[in-house]
Formats: sequence, structure tokens, C-alpha cells
Amino acid sequence: CCATPRTVAPALSKLVRTLCQALSAEDYTVSVATALRDLVVTCTKAAKRSVPGAAAATEEAKKRLEQRAEDISEAQSALAVMRSYSKNILPSLFNVLQKASANNTSILLDATEKFLTVAPADLRNGHFQYIMQQIATNTNQGGQQSGLTKQQAEGASWMMKLVVLFLPSLDEESMQTVVNMAFVLMAHPDRRVVKGAWRVMRALCTTKHNFSKINQQLRDKIVTLRP
Repeated sequence: CCATPRTVAPALSKLVRTLCQALSAEDYTVSVATALRDLVVTCTKAAKRSVPGAAAATEEAKKRLEQRAEDISEAQSALAVMRSYSKNILPSLFNVLQKASANNTSILLDATEKFLTVAPADLRNGHFQYIMQQIATNTNQGGQQSGLTKQQAEGASWMMKLVVLFLPSLDEESMQTVVNMAFVLMAHPDRRVVKGAWRVMRALCTTKHNFSKINQQLRDKIVTLRP
């Protein structure tokens, strides 16, 4: 009942609590996460469609144009509803990710990344700043970097995997923060942290954006890393 743009608005408000609870249930995690991911993708694609400006030549063509305009409007409304309930859904996704089995991690990461693209900027930035702070704390940035505990190193590596999810929706200032962090941690004495930093670096190089300064920094860094 919440699988298409047309049904999102009337259904999601009634189902959001149930969906968040179902995410935590091992038997339903994959199906709910998949549905959430596909819903964002479908609505985003539909909302980006356009209606031709030229007048329809036939009555049938006119009806098709009217239907397209209605579909776009419904998709935009659905995205607005998802945006308003992302304050419930995103924390649930992050909580489930922390304890997810290896089989469920991939789809949960994908669903989280997609939902981040429709979340309000202040909500998204709040999660982003928290994760970046956790990375700094776990890697002892600004202090003694060597001798991390297993929990610290693995925690930092995991948090860097989460940072990658934010890249498609970051502004230039936040993207620059990630670049700076990755460059520093690629030289960290703990190999587990370095592995996480390289994951971020690879994602930075493949994320589409229009930040020319950052693109140049990445190109220059790649040159220095060549043997």
C-alpha cells in the first residue's frame, strides 16, 4: 500500500512506526530496506520528469500529458512526505546498521544513502557531523594516533563506511571536510584506519559533483600516490 508515488502520502503516516519496527526484525529487514530504497528511487525519477510545453495535437495526447503532470505532482508530494518522516526512518536505518548481519548490510547501506538524498539538510548534517566527530575521536585526531584499541580502529573504519553514504548529498564545505579527513587518515599508523580512509578516497573520486577545487585536490593527490 506504500509502493508507488500515488500511495505514499496517504499510507506512510500510518505505516512509519510499523516500518521502523520491521526494520529491526531480522526476517523483515531486507524486504523493508529494499522497499524504502526503491520508493525513493522511483519517486525521485518520476519527479524529475518534465511535461512538454507544446500543446497536444489530439485528445489522447492531451490525456497523456495530463497524466504525466499528475504523476510528477504525486511523486513530488511523495518525496515531501518521505522528507518529513526521514526524522523517524533515518535513525532507524542507522540503528539497524550497527547490528546488521553481513547479509543485510549492503541493502541497508543502499537504503540509507537513498534516504539521505531526500532528508532535510539540517537532519542530514546533524548525522554527518556526529559521524565525523566519532571518526576524529576514534582515530585520536589532534592527539596520539598510535596504539588504537581494536574497538577504536574498527569503529573508525565503520564510520568511514557511513561517511561514503553522505557524499552524493553534501555541499562543498562538507565535502571538503571529508577530503581533508581522508588525506590525513591515509597516513595513519593503524592499517585498519588507513583501509577506511582509502574507501572514502575511492568514493570521493567516483562521486559526481561540480566542485572544481575538490576535483583538482583529488587529482593532485592521486599524482602523489603513484609509484
